[in-house]
Amino acid sequence: MTLDPQQIVQLDRLIAELIDSESTDSEKIDALVKILEESPEARDEYLERMGLHAMLRECKDDYLTAETILQAKGGATSPSVAPVWWNRREAAWALALSLLLACGFFAIYLASSKPPMAQQDPDGPPSETVEPEGNGPAPQPDNSDKLFLARITQLKTAKWRDDERLAIGRLLQARKVELETGEAEITFDSGASVTLVGPAALSLNSSSAATLHYGKAWANVPMPAIGFTIDTPTAEVEDLGTRFALNVAETGDSDIVVLEGEVRVGSRIGLDAKEQVLAVNQAVRVRMDEPEITPIDLPQDWSQLVPLKSFTSKNSVPYYLWRFDDADEQALGTWAEEGWNPDQKTFPATSEQEADASGGVIRSVAGVFGRAIWMNGRGDFLQTELPGIAEDHPRTICFWVRIPKNALPEQAYSMISWGDWSKLGGKFQVGWNAQQFVKAGVQGAIRTEISGGYVIGSNDLRDGQWHHVAIVYLGGTEEETQGDIRNRIRMYVDGLLEPFSAYRAGDVNTQISHNGKQVSFGKYIAAPESKSAFWTFHGSLDEMYLFDGALTPSQINGLRRTNSPPAPTEIVPVRH
Repeated sequence: MTLDPQQIVQLDRLIAELIDSESTDSEKIDALVKILEESPEARDEYLERMGLHAMLRECKDDYLTAETILQAKGGATSPSVAPVWWNRREAAWALALSLLLACGFFAIYLASSKPPMAQQDPDGPPSETVEPEGNGPAPQPDNSDKLFLARITQLKTAKWRDDERLAIGRLLQARKVELETGEAEITFDSGASVTLVGPAALSLNSSSAATLHYGKAWANVPMPAIGFTIDTPTAEVEDLGTRFALNVAETGDSDIVVLEGEVRVGSRIGLDAKEQVLAVNQAVRVRMDEPEITPIDLPQDWSQLVPLKSFTSKNSVPYYLWRFDDADEQALGTWAEEGWNPDQKTFPATSEQEADASGGVIRSVAGVFGRAIWMNGRGDFLQTELPGIAEDHPRTICFWVRIPKNALPEQAYSMISWGDWSKLGGKFQVGWNAQQFVKAGVQGAIRTEISGGYVIGSNDLRDGQWHHVAIVYLGGTEEETQGDIRNRIRMYVDGLLEPFSAYRAGDVNTQISHNGKQVSFGKYIAAPESKSAFWTFHGSLDEMYLFDGALTPSQINGLRRTNSPPAPTEIVPVRH
């Protein structure tokens, strides 16, 4: 039996009550036993939760002893600070054991266990996996042909073949588009953009590769997307930075012109393929009937190619900004919010502390732009009164983060969080992958999670250096996104599209009702037994932006370089 979303939430609450309560209602015990008897998935989850609980109980005293030794060795004068451990009762453990016996848990578990999975090639790329409720990652169909690769970001009198309706903001999968007249700008997730001039046909192969079948096109490739490749019937053109143009005749003959930077051009004709690097203002032709790469005169009109005018909307998209430059002098421990919203409200961030915590510190330090905040991960966090972005509405989070090399897994959460953990998909939270519960994905990599799902990046950020992080949520229903969380979330680190090292499927339905937590920095949102495994975030944050829309990669990169956000009217909509 596979659990449906309501059963997952019910199971989560029943286990939490079993762990945290001195006694549990008999009807709830019966409900839990019934779920465990019917679902191997539920038994996996139960075993993992109770095992985690036991581990935390056992390591508590060891941690406190180690903490005391470290403070004594370092000459610390501040009092020893214990994490916020929850109060556990022996009666709950007796009840947990009785439940295991009541449903014949171990016999059932052994009978339903699966054969061991084959190990992944350590030298190969990380596999894309979906994380089950149980003991580890399970293989998931690749479905790469169904993933969104790009978005239409601007049009000029464009008419598509067969009157296909491809509007600004339309997300594109791997496919062929044919433009009869006009111009169309397609921005790939890698950050490269290709402008087609009709008539032209382009196939989107991946986030960093395309094929121009015929017609004119020019590509703008910023530094993070260097290596973007466009194939033609006769040539392969790899960008080495930053702008080039192509003209492919109906015969397949291809002209390539370098407008800025350099490109590598390779011939696809003949067995002994030719290759050369072109610099700015150089042009070549690759013909169908010969493998040579032939120099040609620079076409008169090509050097005049300019980008389409940036998209502008009649509607303005709100955004919220905490620069963390200086605490408000009149409200000690308060940092101003400086974004824009139509109601002209502000949402300052105020220093607060978790219950029973002590020794927490938040202080001002040198940032990437001006000042930043540093948190020591001992219970302090910043709280705002901003409800956050609701349900499955598109959003973008951008900020700078510096994580110390010695940051503990317990201090991985959260750089930003809001919502309701008790509802499936109800929270939205960003931290680094601590591998506290399941050993999935790269430890230390950026991790975006919802209640019931997550995506994990591929680069360990625990190096004591500043990194720019951007999280883009594209929205969309399950049908529109093929139920794949990878179609909804994009993550960028230092301007580069971050590959996923692991993921777990789930629907985003962020809750901002009275039960939902408002936007905070440094605080972990989770069920009680999970929350107790973490303290607060340890590290530095600077220039925290939250947009009520999905930024393009070029807008993210511009923000990273200049710290100037796009105008509220320049946020491209998302259409599925």
